[in-house]
Amino acid sequence: MEKYSGIQDVLDYIDHHIEEAFDSDRLAEIGCFSKSHFFKLFTHHTGYTPMNYVRRRKLHYAAKRMITCKDKIIDISCRYGFESHDVFSRAFKRVYGITPEIYRKRRYPLPEMGKAVIGKQAKGEEAMVDVQIVERASMCFLGVEKRIGPEEGEATIAQVWELYFQSYKRLFGTITNRVRPEDDAEYALSVFDSDGKFIYFVGFEVEELDYIPVGAVGRKVPALTYAKATHVGPPAETLGRTLDYLYGEWFKTTSYQTAHLQDSPYSVIEYYDKRCSLTPPEMDVYVPIKPPSHHTIEHVEPFQAAFYRAVGNDLSKLKVEAFDVLINWVEKSGLANDSSFRLGVKYGETEEHESFCEVFYKIPRQEAVSAHSDQVQVKAYTGGTYAVAPGIHHFLEKDWNSFMNWLKQHHEYKPVGGCYEEFVIENGKLDYYTQLYFYERVERHE
Repeated sequence: MEKYSGIQDVLDYIDHHIEEAFDSDRLAEIGCFSKSHFFKLFTHHTGYTPMNYVRRRKLHYAAKRMITCKDKIIDISCRYGFESHDVFSRAFKRVYGITPEIYRKRRYPLPEMGKAVIGKQAKGEEAMVDVQIVERASMCFLGVEKRIGPEEGEATIAQVWELYFQSYKRLFGTITNRVRPEDDAEYALSVFDSDGKFIYFVGFEVEELDYIPVGAVGRKVPALTYAKATHVGPPAETLGRTLDYLYGEWFKTTSYQTAHLQDSPYSVIEYYDKRCSLTPPEMDVYVPIKPPSHHTIEHVEPFQAAFYRAVGNDLSKLKVEAFDVLINWVEKSGLANDSSFRLGVKYGETEEHESFCEVFYKIPRQEAVSAHSDQVQVKAYTGGTYAVAPGIHHFLEKDWNSFMNWLKQHHEYKPVGGCYEEFVIENGKLDYYTQLYFYERVERHE
């Protein structure tokens, strides 16, 4: 399934309009992304920042033209949007190691800069999944669980199911408060701890957790709203496609957000009943969601902030680096009054077309602060009117898609470019369940 078709739309657009001038704002708009997330997704899928990729594709086309026609090199460089022969020559030599003139004369083979293609599912395999919004009361479960992974003491999902069935009579043979035992239904819960470690639980629903046998685990799921989908096919082989659809395509079309918090850390609930004996088998999956009830329009005053900008090509590493620097700086500066403070994050690319991640800490008006660090600097940031929405770190992309859908439906305001994220840092740590806020600059529709 094509999870990020918007990136492929951008790649196709670049090649179909290769002789035109581009900027990152326009490309993000074509892909229906905010600029911030466009940088991250594009770089993740292609290995290049957007404008670095554009320049390399333009050089690729220019190189092909230099050996297939007799146009002057200066005319070819202008055709593909280079400001001058000098700019074109420097860019060509930086990428290919030789000048355009030597390449045309000697025709050395050049490394291929082919068009990037985001993996697509084979034609005809796109999942058609009916998703319903349902409410479920709180539920209690008894069962067994294991951390999933290759390390000692960890297991596979199949081994957790095997453990459940092998130990059922010994652990649960005397349980009398099973809910609807005649349904013979089992549940599986995907649980994540704050470090993102995956725990898989298999069990059944009970009325109360008044007794938990030794060797068993009890779990209570609070009342939640769910996106429910019925999966058809062998779960072990094909369930991933349905989950990909829910977390990929479906979240792009809804204003609901994920509802994964530390007090309800269940990303997926699987429900297996007698339909599993059908051909093909059927079962239900539930993904916790919440409506956009906390989205707001706010005015942000201009502010001063200490910041650190990490530059390179791997955004995930840049993010870790920048957060580490700013968290350490805030803790040592004494500006934070308690163990909780907020850090803003902006993404972009430099004039040299490298990615950057800039993490900043808003300095209170009454504080006169110099950075006191070779790494951290202080500067002024502009304010404005912003649409603001909460999110969760690990599900940032899904929550952002939902936020953008909500904003499109908000007929009074429109996004105008300029965004950042604000992470709520607790106890000096950025983890799986770190809460954040999205800020997208907006203006009223005329």
